[in-house]
Amino acid sequence: DKYGGAFAANDLIVVSINGTILWRGKVDIAKPYLPVKGVKTNKMVITGRDDGRRQTDLSFTKKYPTQWAADIVTDIMSILGDPYLYTDAGQYGGEVQIKYEAIRTKLGDALNEICELSGRDRLIDNNGRLYLFQAASVDSGVDLNMVAGDPTNELLTFDEVEVDGFTIKNHFEVHAGSVKGHYDNQGAYLFTDAGGATTTDEIDTALFGGSCLKVTCVGISRAYLDFAGAGVCSYSPSVDLRKSCEAKVRIKGETAVDFFNLQPYARDTTGRVILFTRNGPNILAGKGSPKGWTNGIADISISNNWVTLSYPLGPSTGNKIKANQTTGFWHAVGWVPVDNVTVFDWEHVVHLGFEWPQGDNGYVLLDAWSIPSLQAHAIAEDAASQLAYELRMDTELRKEIKSQLELEEYAAAVIL
Repeated sequence: DKYGGAFAANDLIVVSINGTILWRGKVDIAKPYLPVKGVKTNKMVITGRDDGRRQTDLSFTKKYPTQWAADIVTDIMSILGDPYLYTDAGQYGGEVQIKYEAIRTKLGDALNEICELSGRDRLIDNNGRLYLFQAASVDSGVDLNMVAGDPTNELLTFDEVEVDGFTIKNHFEVHAGSVKGHYDNQGAYLFTDAGGATTTDEIDTALFGGSCLKVTCVGISRAYLDFAGAGVCSYSPSVDLRKSCEAKVRIKGETAVDFFNLQPYARDTTGRVILFTRNGPNILAGKGSPKGWTNGIADISISNNWVTLSYPLGPSTGNKIKANQTTGFWHAVGWVPVDNVTVFDWEHVVHLGFEWPQGDNGYVLLDAWSIPSLQAHAIAEDAASQLAYELRMDTELRKEIKSQLELEEYAAAVIL
């Protein structure tokens, strides 16, 4: 055509004044300029995007305790796959320490908030490097001629957000708040079985939702979520459980004996295993802990009721890992905990579930498993679109969705 086909989508384009590059980006679309009079001219309108576009395409969720802003940004870059090269100019110079929490926050909004909190500013240079620096300490070195009506006027107009292609999303996350039965409602496919365990969905006896879990056990057995595998529950390769909380689960079981045990189980990335124990009442008529117990749960034949077990997650002074089985505490299995030397890594938990520790055969029903420190969410991606348009993220909060299966189905439908 008239312009020789010189511009194509994703071509590199540079805007410079007197040899100084002010903007570098990629072409989205090039078209003839049509003024108000409707007569084509020899001018063109080129719409494009620069590296700053990624700030509107990427989002994340994480809570940071008080620390240097530069370190927070470094971690954010890592979470998002290092979308920018990153430098803090004069790292920590004139900076205050801050705490920050992002909940499904766009990268650009997060950087603005972090800079405001820490007395810094930011820029992305023409090589795609993100800089944080002390506010008002950096000048572009270019003075623009902005005299109205002057033919040499260098005033430029930039759209804050690109319109063309803005609806392209190839990484979608749907969140439903903290885990409240999401993993046990139609969730047998999520669990890994070990020992003599077989996990299935049980419809007829569920307390809440469409189903509960039924774990049939032949001897010592485990049923757990394996986050180190194929990204179970859209977490990989581990989950961060450092935020202290009380998890809860409803339990009902049957064995060949009158009582059975069921203990919460966890494993970190170093291979350290822990089990939680709370002993029940000594006699059937006695009272146990109001938080429930793991040892001495009455069989269905004695008490055809669901029982509630509450147990702690996360590091805290009241939740120390014991070397030996101690009622009311987690204890180490196959390793020896030593304060500040050998500890369980709550930040990188790869297994989370339950152990049937006895040799007797039987089954246990699990329902309404709640984990306040863990978010129920699902992620769906379009790899081909990411290759063509780079990573473009979107997120929704849908608290009405009550199972992990439904979250995954919804995310897959949105990304189509």
